[in-house]
Amino acid sequence: MRITRQEAGWKAGAGFTLMELLVVIAIITILASLLFPALAGAKRKANQVKCLNGQRQVNLALSMYAADADGQYPPRRGRTSAWFVVMAPY
Repeated sequence: MRITRQEAGWKAGAGFTLMELLVVIAIITILASLLFPALAGAKRKANQVKCLNGQRQVNLALSMYAADADGQYPPRRGRTSAWFVVMAPY
């Protein structure tokens, strides 16, 4: 059985009052202010994971280079000072 608006006590054309609207906006604002610090923490943690993954990739590439170069790491001085150029294939 379906209840119409008139049976539920609503008037035709009735809407929210200004006070009800302000209360809803205040509640949404409070909930958002509680949520923003949690989002900032999640963003900080995501940046940490991104940084660790980059370090892991560089370390893995260095290990692969060393395995191919008889245990020697790329030179840090001299003509091949740009070690990342040497590491590009890895």
